[in-house]
Amino acid sequence: MPRKKEFSTEISQVYPDKIILRGFDLCDDIMGRISFGDAVFITLTGRKPTKQESVLTNAILASGIDHGITPSAMVARLINNGAPEAFQAAVSGGLLSLGDQFGGVIEMSARMLQEGVSLIHSEKRPAREIAISVVADYSSKQTRIPGLGHLLHRSEDPRTRRLFEIARKVRLLGEHTALMELIAREASAKRERELSINVNGAIGALISDMGFHWSVGKSFFLIGRTAGLAAHVMEERENHMAWTPIKLSGYVEKPAREGAKRTGRRSRVTSREQKPAGK
Repeated sequence: MPRKKEFSTEISQVYPDKIILRGFDLCDDIMGRISFGDAVFITLTGRKPTKQESVLTNAILASGIDHGITPSAMVARLINNGAPEAFQAAVSGGLLSLGDQFGGVIEMSARMLQEGVSLIHSEKRPAREIAISVVADYSSKQTRIPGLGHLLHRSEDPRTRRLFEIARKVRLLGEHTALMELIAREASAKRERELSINVNGAIGALISDMGFHWSVGKSFFLIGRTAGLAAHVMEERENHMAWTPIKLSGYVEKPAREGAKRTGRRSRVTSREQKPAGK
């Protein structure tokens, strides 16, 4: 009989009469005693947050809870219509659709800022010089700077404004946020238009100021957005708004076999043509 492979974890341990999470008794120390955001902080770090960290962490989780009919919300709704028996499939499908356009930018912006701050300290370079360098680097690649600009919130992302207000009140604004603001200023000047810090850039800066590694950035977005996606699935089950039969407006002909002549014309199918002959 093969021997069982040993496996160890520092996250949790389950006993017949209790559950230990990061050294805390889940039932006696966490449930009903601290907020959900604090429990998330403990799970990710292994320690209780300070009062200031608690306030900011809960605000960060709330900031990404929902943002209207985004691609991830539509994916969750459509999966529900295809597999209404699998609530978890719909929610997880929405989560899987989050990437560099939605959600993943937190990691990218946090990494950019942490590497920038590291250069400030290791090379003794002024923060503005690093900001100018970052803007020049992304401009040369002709790629967008992660954490800047928003299709809807063009002049200011209200979530960013509120997060920075909270961070300033609890005195958790640090050098990563300062660098993010410098990058936004330099990018706006170079491109001659306002490029505000979006919520992804704000979260990337703030979790960096709290000491989180950039690689966990997406987790803050995923945890918050899960509740929003669950709400979209619940609403879709009641209203069925996302899925209606699609009316085919045209069909592009393609060769039936290799070497066949392609017309390239659109064939419009009318309701009369769809009826069987003689009926």
